[in-house]
Amino acid sequence: MRNFLHLLKLPIDLLLASDQGCITLLVLLDLSAAFDTIDHDILIDRLQNYTGIQGQALRWFRSYLSSRYHFVYLNGESSQLSPVKYGVPQVSVLGPLLFSIYMLPLGNIIRKYGIIIHCYADDSQLYISTRPDETSKLSKLTECVKNVKDWMINNFPLLNLDKTEILLIGPKNSTQNILDYILQLDRCTVNSSTVKNLGVISDSNLSFENHISHVTKTAFFHLRNIAKLRNMLPVSDAEKLVHAFMTSIDWTIVMHC
Repeated sequence: MRNFLHLLKLPIDLLLASDQGCITLLVLLDLSAAFDTIDHDILIDRLQNYTGIQGQALRWFRSYLSSRYHFVYLNGESSQLSPVKYGVPQVSVLGPLLFSIYMLPLGNIIRKYGIIIHCYADDSQLYISTRPDETSKLSKLTECVKNVKDWMINNFPLLNLDKTEILLIGPKNSTQNILDYILQLDRCTVNSSTVKNLGVISDSNLSFENHISHVTKTAFFHLRNIAKLRNMLPVSDAEKLVHAFMTSIDWTIVMHC
């Protein structure tokens, strides 16, 4: 539900800024193996000092994180057990929640620059809006991202600048006038084409034409393949395949209305 709300809130903010004649710079941070980099001691500190968890509840979390081991099994042979000192299970109910708690201090760093942040687990979006004649304000993102990178170095999550995406959004005449203004975020530069955020493809005009085209082609491809199997499947199994695929599209359909 939270990622659905983020999906709605972001384009609304961007459209409102554009209607007011402002341009917006959107940065989509990419983290490498985010859930695997969580330091257990730091996480316990976050639980205790940022969320107020104490006593038996805190001991339960210590127990949940400790005494985990992994090993390699190959050709009938197993390696020695190695303790898991970092990371939280990604495909668990608690995993995304614990990751979000671990990242709580990052929000304070970003907001002090007057930059808006939306986070859902390891998906983070930063954006700032400004008048076209006040582009110097965008440089705050440069300093902000550098501080974010420093924080992550000290707290172990790895910011992948090669895959971090940037999109310039606003009235066409305004963005055209500042295309020569390139904001350098280490190895990142302004990207004026498209970005993918929580499964939705966005462009600088927020038209969603690229996303609709992508969904249409993907739907046609999968439905055509299901149709080829239809005569070999019971009705119930065919329905399961169709519903399983359509559900993944349905949660973003409100973006097209």
